[in-house]
Amino acid sequence: MSWLARGVFVLLTGVCAGCLVGLEHQLSCGDGHVDTLAGEECEPGLPNTYVDACQGTSRPLGEAACDPVTCTIINDIDQCGFCGDGILDKGAGEQCDGEELDGQKCPAGGVLQCHDCMIDDTACELCGNGFPNFGEECDYKEVHDPDDLFVEKLCTALPAPFGSIPYGSGTTSTCGEDCRWSRLPCSYCGNGKVDGELPLGFTNGTLMSPEEVCDGPLVKTSELDAFCASTCGGDEKVRCAFTCADDCLALQQTTDPQCCIKKGETCPDPDGLYPCCWEIDNPGSLESPCSGELIDGKPTEGARCR
Repeated sequence: MSWLARGVFVLLTGVCAGCLVGLEHQLSCGDGHVDTLAGEECEPGLPNTYVDACQGTSRPLGEAACDPVTCTIINDIDQCGFCGDGILDKGAGEQCDGEELDGQKCPAGGVLQCHDCMIDDTACELCGNGFPNFGEECDYKEVHDPDDLFVEKLCTALPAPFGSIPYGSGTTSTCGEDCRWSRLPCSYCGNGKVDGELPLGFTNGTLMSPEEVCDGPLVKTSELDAFCASTCGGDEKVRCAFTCADDCLALQQTTDPQCCIKKGETCPDPDGLYPCCWEIDNPGSLESPCSGELIDGKPTEGARCR
């Protein structure tokens, strides 16, 4: 082989050997081509290379993304999960999702709703939700401070069924299922009126308060007449002292009943059992307690107590 032939052979051999040297794959994200050999999974400009990658995950309805730097697919929960997929993602701040309410419900009835993955309780019944709301006196499911052994309300501070006839006494500590304080312990006694039978509460069939006999110094005339006749005895129409029972349902005797003949009744003799009430009402007066003339200190026929 001539020296020229040998030279050509060596040259060709070297060229061929150079053709066998492999090129190194380098990441080139964003070039419009998914170079899997360089580790690329997607291309940001080619949505079809990544948008369906949420399928097969726990959030299959979402859309995946492509990292613009590394060209790797992003299909974690934060990316694939979205409000409205029916799956509750508390980590994303969702309180609910569609019909998924995380076991929550209206505490007092009604329909709990989910709007924009946030709980909407506007259709819930307010009474019984554990908090006194506008228009409620209390809430029967309210949890009170453990230091409060009980909550007690004065009945006189509560509205009564008849605004012109207020409660006069009593305290209550029970909240009813209508979110009103129970009126069962309340009484009209002490309101300055002798009341008849009245409803204690606002609902139909509520307990009625008993008819009162008296209220403080006020008393039914018929009741007082019967009481004084029993207390004083005799056949005269008498008046007497009394006290009204704490429940306004009875008259009670005093230490000194102060029995006396009522105004307009026949004047008693000076040695009679009881004087005219005028004498008791006007102690020390020198005037005659009887209308008409007195003869020898005694009332004439027809004289009446003043």
